[in-house]
Amino acid sequence: MKFSELAPRERHNFVYFLLFFFFYYFIMSAYFPFFRCGWRTLTI
Repeated sequence: MKFSELAPRERHNFVYFLLFFFFYYFIMSAYFPFFRCGWRTLTI
């Protein structure tokens, strides 16, 4: 499936899925090692 073969509506859905994939996996994986440090200071 080529990107140019998609209908405009499907192309928008595909872009939204890529944005969700980027934000969820890349940013959360970059933030996750520091999550326990921040959580420990918040609970204390």
